[in-house]
Amino acid sequence: NLYHGESIYDEEVRVPLVLTGPGLQSAVRDEIVSLVDLAPTLAQLTDVASGRDWVGRSLVAPNGKPTRVGSFGSEPRDPEAQKPYALFEQSRKLIGTTEARKYHEPLVEAYDLRADPNETTPVDPALWAEAMIEQSRATLDVWLTPLFPNAGMQLTKAERAMLAQMGYLDATD
Repeated sequence: NLYHGESIYDEEVRVPLVLTGPGLQSAVRDEIVSLVDLAPTLAQLTDVASGRDWVGRSLVAPNGKPTRVGSFGSEPRDPEAQKPYALFEQSRKLIGTTEARKYHEPLVEAYDLRADPNETTPVDPALWAEAMIEQSRATLDVWLTPLFPNAGMQLTKAERAMLAQMGYLDATD
């Protein structure tokens, strides 16, 4: 999909990551990673120490353990609005909704991306999705808790215009 939005389907969230540079071996990997993995990866590539509180992992030397990755839709005009989330673990993907930093049940959909990469036929949640959501409750709670409270930042007129132009605010906000 050419334009980003509120969707958490793979057409919007599955984005290729290409790294190139001196000392990097040529490789193609088909694994799900997160933006939080970029800082540890770039830190390792530049011999900079990782931060103690970083939650990502370096992609240069992966540890091989399956990792749960989340993706969240957004509704910038209403932070309390119901929003979709996706939880990935290897080729399995769950889709649910959140509202006011809490997740809702039941799940909306579950997919086996290896068997159905276009997300056309949801799987029966009883196969593995219900167990995966049960194991992920603590992780989802952490992901849905803001790291920093709203500091009451005020935007300039130019910043508001730029955000409106990108679709994050309407002209009256």
